[in-house]
Amino acid sequence: MIDEELVERERERWEVPALVIGVLDRGETIVRAYGDARPDDRFHIASLTKPMVAHLCFELGLPLDEPLWEDCTLRHCLSHRMGIDGEPADPLRFGSGDEATERLVAELGELRRWEPAPALWSYANPGYWLAGLACARRLDATFEDAMARRVFEPLGMGVTSFEGATVAGLGEEFARARRPSGGVVSTAADLLRFAEPHLDPHPSHERQTEAVAADWALGWGRSPTLLFHPGDWGGYTSLLLVSLQRRWAFVALTNALTGTYAISAIVDDLLARTPPPRVPAACESYTGTYRRQGAEVTFVERDGGLQARAVEDRGKTSTSWGYPVTASRFYVPEGEERGSSFDFPRSGFTRFGSRLAERR
Repeated sequence: MIDEELVERERERWEVPALVIGVLDRGETIVRAYGDARPDDRFHIASLTKPMVAHLCFELGLPLDEPLWEDCTLRHCLSHRMGIDGEPADPLRFGSGDEATERLVAELGELRRWEPAPALWSYANPGYWLAGLACARRLDATFEDAMARRVFEPLGMGVTSFEGATVAGLGEEFARARRPSGGVVSTAADLLRFAEPHLDPHPSHERQTEAVAADWALGWGRSPTLLFHPGDWGGYTSLLLVSLQRRWAFVALTNALTGTYAISAIVDDLLARTPPPRVPAACESYTGTYRRQGAEVTFVERDGGLQARAVEDRGKTSTSWGYPVTASRFYVPEGEERGSSFDFPRSGFTRFGSRLAERR
């Protein structure tokens, strides 16, 4: 199933020091390591933590439709519909004690909200901090203990925890306060153990809302036949993919910022996907500059599509071009953002890089 030559070619092309790939198919697990990696290396998996938190919520039987914070329910939190823009700055300042996430959540009221829940889908971490706290309180334990007792141990994820990566990233410290949104450290084999119960229908798979390029469930992005979640933090990039139709799972773990492009090429080959067809769209109606916390993006019409220039407050700039695949969604066919999408879910708003921004 894995094209070894393609994997090694993409790893070298994108200068990825360590890459591990795993596949679960018909009950057989295959794990391969490339570059400086070993098959049992432990990587920070970043936001791949999120489907695990959703899984934990169901294991504990938490009610989906009771408010956790203001008008936001657990369902809104797990499906990124809180309507919140960004997160508090410098999460390390909340310390490393058991109360760190609670202290972080106490500042959510200071953040901008686009609109009340259930808002337009916009990827955001705070909902998972709230969900993690709810799980910890249900068991009268720390979030880490709750995950170990009700997810890691029952599924046989024996080396998964929140510390102890064996491959180097950028050396950044992951704040304990943010662990429910992305703090897990794991291996390819353990992630496939997590994926195994999700080869069959699970309540977390239920579609909740339309997102960018796909729909969103509870902890998962999804299409009619696939579940997925990427991870990206501190130089670590990753992807977990579950085929509901073929009942197999795929995981890739890297320790390079460019790892996402290598993974994308490998997945494209694995799924034998073709770019979606172009459709007519009123591109000029979406031009202009849009702003969200930490960044702004400007769209201009070009070649029957939209040229996007994104500028982060810290100075990083990127450009991409997308063509319309629906009246309001644009697919990026080439460049560093190849395979991604951006859309305009409502007049005056865009979702670019998975986050909502408003026209200035």
